[in-house]
Amino acid sequence: MTSLPLPTDRRSHRRYTLAAAMRYRAASGPLNAPWKPGQTLNMSAGGVLIRVPEMLAAGTRLQVAMDWTGLYHGRQAMRLILTAAVTRVDPEGTGLRNLSHRFSDVSPVRVRLQRTETNLAVA
Repeated sequence: MTSLPLPTDRRSHRRYTLAAAMRYRAASGPLNAPWKPGQTLNMSAGGVLIRVPEMLAAGTRLQVAMDWTGLYHGRQAMRLILTAAVTRVDPEGTGLRNLSHRFSDVSPVRVRLQRTETNLAVA
């Protein structure tokens, strides 16, 4: 009987290096829960490796938001929103399995200009 060598990387999706700022919060928390900062390290269609300042338990569901760096249906300014589950935590980072995703428009920053003239009373 012959044995076949096992592949060193058994992932079903190819990983792409993607170092980008992201925000995250508990998916089961309130909608007004504060976002916490983090960074993506790499990403595939099935998951993402992130670096966050806290230890998260395996199975924790997160909502992750990041600005998308490429074109999406001809639009340049898009935000990727993921719902993901923590699969592993090690010194390399926190591994997440994508459960769902959606893209949303990035709203432009609205600046309210103040009026420079003052109301003058006419006598």
